[in-house]
Amino acid sequence: MSPTTDIPLSSDITSRRWQLTERLKRPPTVASSLTKGTWHLLVMHEKRPGTREHLSLLATNSTPACERAFEQGQAAGTQAV
Repeated sequence: MSPTTDIPLSSDITSRRWQLTERLKRPPTVASSLTKGTWHLLVMHEKRPGTREHLSLLATNSTPACERAFEQGQAAGTQAV
């Protein structure tokens, strides 16, 4: 995905009431951070010479229930919840 093909994707996402909160263009990485309600979405596109191009998506939800589950997991010694 080049920066020119990223424009329609960003337009489509923001048209669905996602708010673009940050944009990073530092080759070989293009990243966008979006927010909608309690959800946060990070979209990263990397294209490094000699390696395969890849797209990473990370979605997180910040709610009191999620925070409690995370704290309980940490107290129990769990690394991931």
